[in-house]
Order: sequence, then C-alpha cells, then structure tokens
Amino acid sequence: MENYDVVIIGAGPAGLFMAKELSKDFSVCVIEKNNVGETSKFWVVSNKNVRDNRLEDCVICRPKECVYRNYLGNEFGGKIKEGNPIIDEHKVLEKWAKEAKKKKVTFHEKTIFQKFNYNRGGVKVSTSKGILQARLLIDASGESSKIAKKYGMVKIIGYHSTYGGLYENLNIDNPDKIVMWDYLKKSKPIKLWLIYPLSKSKAYTLIYLTSSKKYPIDKLKRYFKDYIKKVSYLPRMMKNAKLLESKFGYIPLYERKKAAINRVLILGDAAGLDPPCFGGGFYIVLSLYKKFAERIKEKLKENKLNSLNLQQCVKLPEIYQDNFLFQEILSYAMRNPDKEELFLKGMEVLSNRFNSRQEAKLLFSKAEPKILAKLISSLIFSYSLEEIFKLLPKENIPLFIELCTRLLEDSFVEEAYEIFNKKYPKK
Repeated sequence: MENYDVVIIGAGPAGLFMAKELSKDFSVCVIEKNNVGETSKFWVVSNKNVRDNRLEDCVICRPKECVYRNYLGNEFGGKIKEGNPIIDEHKVLEKWAKEAKKKKVTFHEKTIFQKFNYNRGGVKVSTSKGILQARLLIDASGESSKIAKKYGMVKIIGYHSTYGGLYENLNIDNPDKIVMWDYLKKSKPIKLWLIYPLSKSKAYTLIYLTSSKKYPIDKLKRYFKDYIKKVSYLPRMMKNAKLLESKFGYIPLYERKKAAINRVLILGDAAGLDPPCFGGGFYIVLSLYKKFAERIKEKLKENKLNSLNLQQCVKLPEIYQDNFLFQEILSYAMRNPDKEELFLKGMEVLSNRFNSRQEAKLLFSKAEPKILAKLISSLIFSYSLEEIFKLLPKENIPLFIELCTRLLEDSFVEEAYEIFNKKYPKK
C-alpha cells in the first residue's frame, strides 16, 4: 500500500494547482480517471492572474475590447486597458503537471476513485488500481464528485451547460473584441453565445445555457446550429468554419453547505467554488488557491485535520462572499426564464452605470464594496423592494438582505426586513 501525506482526486486546474503547491512540503499523489492535462474547457483571466502565477508563456492573446449584447438591440461594454488574457488551457495544465512532477508528485492516470474509509493512519483510499493511504484526501474531481454527493456537502441547484469549440477558417470582423452575451428573445432557457477571438480567422465560440438541469449534448448541438441561423452576423462568420477541438461540458451551480469532513476536503467545481452566475472557477483557482494551500499546509504540519479546521482553510474573503451573493440572485433569474426581466435589468444596470473595468470585476467576483453598493442601489432604484422580492425565491431574499446589510444604510435594511416579514410572516 502506497503512503502519502495527501491524495488528490482529479488532475484538473484545482487538483494540479494544489498538488504543485502542497508538494513543496509534503508527499502528494494525484489520481486521474483520464489523462493528466486533458480538459474540455478554456479560460479567460485577468492580467494580475497572469503576473501572479507566472503564466505569460501560456497567454494566446489579449483582446482589448469586451462587448455585451442582447435581443433588445443594446450593446455595451468598452475597452480593456491591458487586454483580457485568453489562456492556452492545455499548456497551463501541462506546465503545472511538470512543476508537480519535479516536486516528486506521483500521478496515477486512468485510475478511478472508488471509496474511502477512515483508519488509524488517516484515510484509506480505494481506487481501480489499488489502495492508497493518506493523512488528507482532497476531492477535486469536478461536478461528478462522489464524496460531495454522498455526504451532502453541496446541493446542486442548476447547471451551466456549454457546447461549441475552437474553430478556424472564420470571418471575424474585429479579432480584438470579445462578444460575451448575445441571446435570443424569450428563449427558454436563456441561451448565451460567446465568441473569444484568437485571430481574424480563429476563435473559441460556444453556446452557454443556465438552467435547473443538464441539457443533453444532442439538444445543445441543435441550439448551436439554430443560433447560427438566427443571429444576423453568425452565418457569414461561421460559413467556412472548421472545428479544431470540441468544448462541451457542465459547470454545476451549488448551494454550498460545507467543504470538509474530517480529513477530507473538496475543492474546485466539486465544492461549488465557481462564481454562481458567470462561472470563472479557474479565476478563483488563480486568485485564491495559493492562500488556500498555505492554510492547508499549516493544518498538515499541526495535524489539525478535522472538518472545522479544513473548512477554515477554504473560507472565501468577504469581498468574494458579497459578489457570490449578488451573482446567486442573477443566477436564479438565468435558471428561471420567467424571471428574465431581473437578469435583463441587472445587465442594463451594468451597461448604464458601470465602466468596463468595474463590469469585469463584477463578472470575475472581485468588485469592491462601493461597486456592489452602487449596483444594488441601482437595482433598487429600478425596482421597488416589493418587486425585487416577487422576482426572487423566498430562500434568496435573506441572502439579498444580508448583502445589503454590509453595503447599504441601516434605514434601508430595516425597511427590507419589514417588507420581508409582512410577505412571509412567522407561523
């Protein structure tokens, strides 16, 4: 039986990043059901992410403009001073795997995690290729996490379903412009089209749905083809398109309950650490996981690996908590097309009252309190509190008030609680 300080399930971004960081001080083994470095996703990040994580050699390009569109004919966005880095997804994973191997991380590819049991030494991990012993088990296996489901660590409330790919032979008018949202009137679910250009003839382009369920690939393919026919500029752009690499998958939307049990920690998509409305889990990895790793190393050194200590290791900074709360509200609107007006209003507020830098911070879940306060105030100005409460599910209203408690005046919070208590009186 192989013995390690840490066994990590999954060699995606969360698993590989944690492996290369923890292996500086501890023995680490990574088990991966496929091959290390494989992914069906791609990533757009910030320039700070690139600098802080030394990923300049993984940047494909930096489009200088980001535009949001909707079926009402509104187009908004603006210039991005330093550009928005689009990362070569395979290169960054290969780079991290190489760094991990230099630190003597053991990789078991084509290996399926089966179950774990506690013993005196910590955790006994059963896989399709044998037994591993670890002091700490980290599950970064993504939305298919067996552990998260078995122990009720998260509740799935919806999914981002994506389909598309990397195409060449395109006819792109402006290769320096990202088109992020462009959807059809009254479509159920709301379908968003994304174009991330790499040159005048090459781009990542895909359809992006947010709903309460997974959409099967055959439906996504049909939506993708229908979209090309219905959106005016797409037939010309895609006329001679050649698919180089498919991009298809699901990003779960979670109601996070806990990220840890004794000697077991979940990370990445498995833990619901993606911003709930717009995705961006890779951005969270680059922004926060180094700090998470330092905290985990401290607990390993102290051998304090109970659920409470591990939970504290992955606690989000308050600025991210506030952003996640706001995004949960917009996410609800995206998952429920009959509430589409709330999503539209949120995007309209973004277009009318925020510059492109502030919008980027909101989408990447790193908006300062003053920006969030401005956004919430703008929504309240556009809707009355009673209207907002009608648009939100009951369980989201306390989250909304909690967000306001930290950002707005006390008088507003008192009014919000008064309306909430009238609408939902205690029995």
